[in-house]
Amino acid sequence: MNEPFRPKYADLEEARLLIRARYPDLDPDRVLIAACLERRIKVTRCGRPFIPDPKARPQSAWYASPMEEYIAMGNEVQFLRADLDALWPAPKNEIVKAKNQGGRLPKWDWEGALIEVTRVANTPDGLPTGRGAQAEIERIMRDWFIATYDGAPSISDIRERARRIMAAITKDGN
Repeated sequence: MNEPFRPKYADLEEARLLIRARYPDLDPDRVLIAACLERRIKVTRCGRPFIPDPKARPQSAWYASPMEEYIAMGNEVQFLRADLDALWPAPKNEIVKAKNQGGRLPKWDWEGALIEVTRVANTPDGLPTGRGAQAEIERIMRDWFIATYDGAPSISDIRERARRIMAAITKDGN
């Protein structure tokens, strides 16, 4: 399903709401003014581009810049949504979901099995080495699948992944 339609521009109130949602402790007008003066966002006023000149004298002595005056008076300023989105990066703890590429979902959680192998590798005994090591890794993976799913993939699928683990281990000379 497609993303809902979003207009190209956000009005002043919507820009304030976006900023308050990300930074509740900051004054959204100050954030917008600073971003405008630093030329990080483009602003239109009544459909025409508006580029604040920090040296221009505002009409009222109460405001430090024309942008501050326009924002304070709500003079139909609009902001490009793409510029507003670019003002702040997504928080690191915010997970961005990948789009479903279609196709059948995997039947087995191979990542979970590899995590189990990694867990065993980090125990004091670690992973087995030498003769029979690949068979032991296969057993670790099979046991994890049976405990998690009450079943396991075919032994040939497990063996292929265990072979790749052993190849990576022996590649480093261990």
